[in-house]
Amino acid sequence: LCHGGNDILRQRDMTVLKNNLDKMIKLAHSKGVYVLLVGVPRYDVLRFSVPDLYYEVARENDVMLEDKSLKKILNDDSLKSDNVHPNAKGYDIMAQRIGVLLSENYHPLAKPF
Repeated sequence: LCHGGNDILRQRDMTVLKNNLDKMIKLAHSKGVYVLLVGVPRYDVLRFSVPDLYYEVARENDVMLEDKSLKKILNDDSLKSDNVHPNAKGYDIMAQRIGVLLSENYHPLAKPF
């Protein structure tokens, strides 16, 4: 689940974003869907950082959080198709990182929720 970038860009209320993420995860879990949350960084004083709310949502819903790939992509113009979206190479990096996390941590017979 990668959500929140537009809300962050538009400087919307982070409480609303947190509540929306929480609702989406709960809905996915109610349908038996395994969720991995992708932290969407925002620009904070000279660097990109993932807002604390992503760590809170991941912890509160017992889901994995991938918090590195988008920071790397946003800091490298060669990995973006515009100012905020990854290009094919950027999405490949993101997919590889998610693949590693899932292969190391996902156990299909275990119920994570």
